[in-house]
Amino acid sequence: MSDYPANEHAERTILGAILAEGWPDGGIPSLSQSDFSLSSHVSIYSAISILVATGQAVDIVTVANWLEEAEVLASIGGRPYLFSLTEGLPRRPAIKDYVKIVKGKSLQRQLIQACEAAVAAAYDGKSGMEIIAELRAKCDEIEAQAKGKI
Repeated sequence: MSDYPANEHAERTILGAILAEGWPDGGIPSLSQSDFSLSSHVSIYSAISILVATGQAVDIVTVANWLEEAEVLASIGGRPYLFSLTEGLPRRPAIKDYVKIVKGKSLQRQLIQACEAAVAAAYDGKSGMEIIAELRAKCDEIEAQAKGKI
């Protein structure tokens, strides 16, 4: 949904910095694929994560190659989109600050989705107490993830 909280610029800057400069020493703490709002960014970060996990170099060439072999390069906008991610990067990108922005928007989206599920359950006739229990459990899970406990 386009009205969901997101900061595409922060997402683009994180991905662009990784593509231009490689995976930072020490990694990027707490960022996951599900934190990205656009499916193209999810695919790109997934490719990056796989390359890192398998000990391969991470740059625009290796990521493009991985996406091409996975047959998803075209669906993310092809090489032109990947190259566009590196254009206009700040001279010294503050990746940790951008990660906080992306994580914050992700948290908001998760809460919206939990509330939408509660509303749908109410319309479906589920009992109020069941809905409260499920919503509370989901909010506890979201909170634990946000605090890095999961």
